[in-house]
Amino acid sequence: MKKRFLGQHLGRPDTYCLLILFALATLIGCDSQPPDLQEQVDATSEGALTTVDSTPTTAVQPDATTIQMIIPDLSIAVGTSADIDLAIIGADGALGAATINLTYDPAILTITACEVPEFLGVCNFSVQGELRIAGINAEGLTSDFVYATISAEGLSTGSANLVVSEVPTFANEGGETLPYGVQTGVVVVEN
Repeated sequence: MKKRFLGQHLGRPDTYCLLILFALATLIGCDSQPPDLQEQVDATSEGALTTVDSTPTTAVQPDATTIQMIIPDLSIAVGTSADIDLAIIGADGALGAATINLTYDPAILTITACEVPEFLGVCNFSVQGELRIAGINAEGLTSDFVYATISAEGLSTGSANLVVSEVPTFANEGGETLPYGVQTGVVVVEN
């Protein structure tokens, strides 16, 4: 019997193996700092990052071909947990892979769980204040869906911005980059 690796079972070994490697490579080095974020944003012509220098802003209105990730605002009490759904809106181009890296204030908030339900995905929240999510889907997903569900617990009162810390990546099932927009959110922790 011939040995085959995962990609060959999926039909297109080169594409899927590259997507898996890309997703895993994204999660390596959680404690590393990205190069100057503004330079990355200026150099990115495929998408419009909506946060620079850890300041969340509202996303630029996407055109009909743009994938939009929405990170909602949330209010929770100290000592309680709640789920935050990271939604994808307008995935008309069959989203096959996505990576996003978020930072937050670990004195106010902690991430206790993360799931990527529609993708073969991984979440890395082992470093307090950082969350890295990567996922692939061999068929590519279209329309609107939940990319990831994050469980967050309030530690102390205040506001914790969920900030995009590096330029995210969105690609179709063939690995081609797709244009995107991101709307960031704020978690308010109250007594």
